[in-house]
Amino acid sequence: MMILLLKKSLLKKTIATVVCFTIISSVGMVNAQQETTRPKDAMATAQIETAAVFPRDKHQAVMIWAEALKQRNGAFRYAILTNELKEQEYEKYHSMHWVIGGSSPHVVSYSINELNKIDDETYEYEIQYVMTDSTKALYDSQENITVKKLGQLWFVIKHENYEYLPEFIKK
Repeated sequence: MMILLLKKSLLKKTIATVVCFTIISSVGMVNAQQETTRPKDAMATAQIETAAVFPRDKHQAVMIWAEALKQRNGAFRYAILTNELKEQEYEKYHSMHWVIGGSSPHVVSYSINELNKIDDETYEYEIQYVMTDSTKALYDSQENITVKKLGQLWFVIKHENYEYLPEFIKK
């Protein structure tokens, strides 16, 4: 008698489990379909979100570039690269780590100097950074970038990576 009752109870639990699983799977599939319409990576999302702030003058482009390092925001840097550079440097910006040694550096201040006018729509700049880390030591670093007007907006067409191992500033 007990064996017969056990099978009926097991059958009811199995049916209830299958029904619950089917409901959860159906809801999950609906949500998955909605997810596929969104951009597949964070860089594409950041590019869409920052599209409204693309620089309309050369100095603003350089300031966005420098400020993005100060804010540790690789997405803003990626957003103002030309399409050719985006293709070349996607992996770099996708997996960018802002660490020197064991400490995470950050920019305290920066200054921008125009180096060279190549033509009316292309300029080279030098950006000088003062950085610090968890030890509060100060470091000097720099990078050079070239910006170009493409249509109505300015983009970075060339850049040299800032010095990942900056020079210690002696007091």
